[in-house]
Amino acid sequence: GVEVGLQNELDGEPVLAEVAYFEGLEAQEREAGNEAAMRFDESVRLAQGPGAQDVLGLAITRRAALPGGSAAEAEAVLERVGRRMAHSARLESDYWLYRATGDRALLERAYALLNEERDHSPEEFRESMIANVALHRAIVAALEGQTPT
Repeated sequence: GVEVGLQNELDGEPVLAEVAYFEGLEAQEREAGNEAAMRFDESVRLAQGPGAQDVLGLAITRRAALPGGSAAEAEAVLERVGRRMAHSARLESDYWLYRATGDRALLERAYALLNEERDHSPEEFRESMIANVALHRAIVAALEGQTPT
């Protein structure tokens, strides 16, 4: 019954793609670039099915920003799945693709998504959501030509 259904859901490739993605993030934090690249590649491979567009976009753009990654492949994937991605996943993917390509239009799109997110937040959190979120600070800093903190 429920346990079998839950086990099947947990064994599915989208969940495994997320696990590989988070292992890639952890490796990137440790500055283990080769390991991060392998985990992101694995995540991309597993995230090809329906419902996995967020992790696919995130993994392929993070991978594109590492040595040996393909910005062109990441751009093609975002073109295909970007409209179906969650707002926050698209914002982050645009930022990482910007990091891979240097294309300021991607940074500006990430910033526009960030502004949209901020504008739909309660007034009392609008300033802190930029100040307290590393990705948001990095986007603003990049736009201002500063090194992200």
